[in-house]
Amino acid sequence: MFGSKKRQQKAKKAAPPIDTNDLASLLVKMPLFDTLTSEEMGQLRRYIAVIEVEKGEHVFEEGDVSNYVCFVIEGKLEVYKTDNEHQKVSLAIIPAGRCIGEMSLVDKWTRSATAVAATPACLVTLSQDNFKKICENHTKLGNKILLELARLMSMNLRKTSASFVTLYQDKS
Repeated sequence: MFGSKKRQQKAKKAAPPIDTNDLASLLVKMPLFDTLTSEEMGQLRRYIAVIEVEKGEHVFEEGDVSNYVCFVIEGKLEVYKTDNEHQKVSLAIIPAGRCIGEMSLVDKWTRSATAVAATPACLVTLSQDNFKKICENHTKLGNKILLELARLMSMNLRKTSASFVTLYQDKS
């Protein structure tokens, strides 16, 4: 899922330290899942994967195929882009309780930035294929996730727009 065969093999071997009940209690605190019932959370659990990453490990790189979203359960991720002079430009630190790569559930574009573990981290991933299965097999759950996903992307777009306005005003 993370691109390289080594990462895929490690992901398959990862033994998550979080049991299903703890995972549900952590996921329900995330805005994308806070409206789910316990039954819907049980349905969701069948479609997600729990992955552990070490500090400094790349979760994905700019230009990679974008086919899954990551929910940070524990730890932090750093998101950065490389500028024209090949220098790393940090864009954000994604803490526990947040997600990254949500656009990958609805589009087929490549990753727009690189995400690396700033600390050891535990992630929950939902692939584009599994999201489609949820929408087909659990319509109500799929609709809830899609609505929350739209709200999250709208909020992110509003923040980006506000940042551009501030940047533009600073240069004037």
